[in-house]
Amino acid sequence: MQAKRHHFMQKCENCGGSGSITIGATCHLCNGTAEVIVYEDDGSEKMLNCSNCEFGLVYTEQTCHYCHGTGKVV
Repeated sequence: MQAKRHHFMQKCENCGGSGSITIGATCHLCNGTAEVIVYEDDGSEKMLNCSNCEFGLVYTEQTCHYCHGTGKVV
């Protein structure tokens, strides 16, 4: 008689068990500078913080490729 094997699921170390990972990419509006130049009606220019990103990066969530979004691995 063959013994049964039990596979215990453990938390995925790649995503910390969340099932997703955060990827940062360079912002296309400010080219990673986190600042944009705005031109006023009088022709002057003003430097503003880019409202599209955080510190020049745009973050997206992706499904973890190790656990396929389950947060657990054998």
